This record gives sequence, C-alpha cells and structure tokens, in this order.
Amino acid sequence: ACSPWKVITQKDPNPFTSQSKIYIADIDYSQVRVRQKTKIKSEAEFLANRDADQNQRWQRDKKQVSDTFKQVIADRADDLQYISNQPKGAVVVTPVATFMDPGISLGLSSTPARIELRVVLSVDGEKIDEIVMASEYTQGQSSILGIPTGGYTGSVRLQKVATTLGKWTAKYLHKRMGG
Repeated sequence: ACSPWKVITQKDPNPFTSQSKIYIADIDYSQVRVRQKTKIKSEAEFLANRDADQNQRWQRDKKQVSDTFKQVIADRADDLQYISNQPKGAVVVTPVATFMDPGISLGLSSTPARIELRVVLSVDGEKIDEIVMASEYTQGQSSILGIPTGGYTGSVRLQKVATTLGKWTAKYLHKRMGG
C-alpha cells in the first residue's frame, strides 16, 4: 500500500508493542533550510534578511508548528500510551524539520506552504526507525469579482501542514505499535 512517508530505517523484528510508552519531542529546527522568495537559504541567512518583528513572528510560527504537530499526534492516541516526560525505555519520537516554506499568498502569484520532516524513533538513544515525509498546503483563494485576493497567513498555512504531518506520524506510530 502507498504511504505518505518513506522508510529510511526500520528495525526488524519490530521491537514496539501497544504497551510501548511514547514521548514526542519538540521539532528540531537545527537543520532547517527556508525558502525566501525564489532562494533556499539556511535559517541564519533567512533571518539575517528580516527585521526583529519578522524574526519574532518566525520563532512564534516554528513553536506553533511544533505544538500543532505534537497535539495532533496526542489527539490520535487511542490506545497508545503518550507521555509528557521521557523515562528510560520510552519510545522517543524526534521530528527534525529539514525544509520549510511558509508560502506566499498574493492572489495570482500564490505558492503553497511546505514542510519536509525527518522523524526518528529511538529507545534509550538507539535509533530504531527513521522516516521522511513532506506535505504542502495551498489554501482555497478568496476573491472579489473573480479576482484573487489572497488567503491564509503563512503561520496558518504552516500549521495546516503540521496538522497533516502529525496525522501521518500518528498513523505510522499506530502501524508500528500495533495500536
């Protein structure tokens, strides 16, 4: 069956069970590259070309993306055991953002928001599974007399992408944990 993720590493036999305790870490942005207009830059380069208010919004957007991602996974816990601390033996889910594009909403020249994510599952520091996935969001455009007037802010578009990535990660966890 087709899945929205690509498996990089997957331990076999599967060491996870529905009794495995799962801790979801915040998204790690240390490796993220960012699209700014038509160029892809390191986050440091991206931030250097913005003012303090824009950089503060960017930091807030990243936190909201991480919080949304984690909440979506927790909301789909069903019978899996999600925990808020990281005890010995817990499955640690470490999401790493490798690319982010908040997109542009300027009527006819709109571009989708996109996030590329690597998700590592480890136990006591040992990598067990690693998957990669990417999602993007293009909002429905609002218009006046048929002329596009834009849509959601970059922050909202990125949260919508984070929601999709969270759903896919939860689905992967359920598949691997037998939930």
